[in-house]
Amino acid sequence: MSLHLGLRVDGPPIIGPTMLDWDEMCDTLLGITPVKGESIMSSMVKLKWLRENLLHTDENSNIKVIYAQARAYV
Repeated sequence: MSLHLGLRVDGPPIIGPTMLDWDEMCDTLLGITPVKGESIMSSMVKLKWLRENLLHTDENSNIKVIYAQARAYV
């Protein structure tokens, strides 16, 4: 984790509740909003949904699509 994201891996974890609108967050970061209850549950997006909707490209994909797919992959 430290190498890939520059996050500390020693010391106490930092956790806590988030008050985010996950539909808006998915739309901002992925460019697509999952269906609540079917694809997104609280703060989790189902991996099956990500595979079906984001992890495929072709030579005509624009840079925004490629960035969204990279975020989904990570």
